[in-house]
Amino acid sequence: MTKRLTAGEGIRLPATALRRYSAAGPFRRVLVPTLPAALALLLSQTGTPMLRVQPEAIPPCAHGIALLEAIRTRSPGVLVAVGQPTGDDLSVAVKSEGASWMLTVQRPGGDLAMQRQLDAAGLSCEQLSDIAALILDRFLLQIEWKGRPEELPPLPPPPLPEPPVSPPPLFTGLEASLGPALRAGLPISAEPFGSLEVGTRSGAYRASLALWGGLSSRTPVEADGASRGVFRRQSFLGLAALGYCAPLAGMDGCAGLTAGLELATADAQGQYLYRRNPQAQWLPSAGGMGRLCQPLPFWGLFLSADLAFLFSLGSSRLEVEGTGVGYSPPSVGALASLRLGRRFF
Repeated sequence: MTKRLTAGEGIRLPATALRRYSAAGPFRRVLVPTLPAALALLLSQTGTPMLRVQPEAIPPCAHGIALLEAIRTRSPGVLVAVGQPTGDDLSVAVKSEGASWMLTVQRPGGDLAMQRQLDAAGLSCEQLSDIAALILDRFLLQIEWKGRPEELPPLPPPPLPEPPVSPPPLFTGLEASLGPALRAGLPISAEPFGSLEVGTRSGAYRASLALWGGLSSRTPVEADGASRGVFRRQSFLGLAALGYCAPLAGMDGCAGLTAGLELATADAQGQYLYRRNPQAQWLPSAGGMGRLCQPLPFWGLFLSADLAFLFSLGSSRLEVEGTGVGYSPPSVGALASLRLGRRFF
């Protein structure tokens, strides 16, 4: 026996409510069936157009519940119930026509608004109802029916979480450079040097280790107007520097403090010299430094001009005994160099 729906029966009660209803007493079983019809009547009085599913045209599966649920799913916010249309309501019917089904939408007064043939071969009742509800939703969108609520624009996506801020690395670069240099000092003297430096950066600070080496010099040793031999000497300086760096005229400028040790070696050659033993002395020094660096556009290379002012923290002298020929490191000196270097990371 096929049960036909009456007005208001398209609005289902939850399953828990149905179980309570079946277990209720006679008084409650009289009141509960009137609730769906009363609710549908209340909705119709709000003036909002509704979809009215025709009870005689609902596919005979689950008593039309599948079609009602499909419409509610595909058209959320649209009021739907079973009954005859009034006002701007639309009448929805799915009728069987042989092996297929016909979806029909009519306006009040019976004017045909839309008709689509549905191929139900191999489809379940739920699948057929879902197809009908999907076609109906697209149709309501095209005709801008008042009963279909306007779609709100999608909310903007939530902002992406900010990536965790990691502390800057302690060392941000390793540099190595070398080039010619010149040493000048007091007493007035000047001699060619060479320099090799390795440096690293930590933020705006730069630390470096540099080795400065002078060319071997030869001084004749004379006594009583005759040549007695040759006095040879050579100097090496190892300097550590720490400076603060900042952009300067499109280049990287640094200034800071420097300190280190000078190693001076000497010996004498000649058969007429009484003592020819090699000699060596260490002399500490400290002062200030300055640097300008210009990066080159390839291979991570750069050019740098370095200048250091040094004050000797002591005095020493290397000489050939009995001749007065010798060497004393300058008490105040300056080192200047032009280096070509490369930054490795």
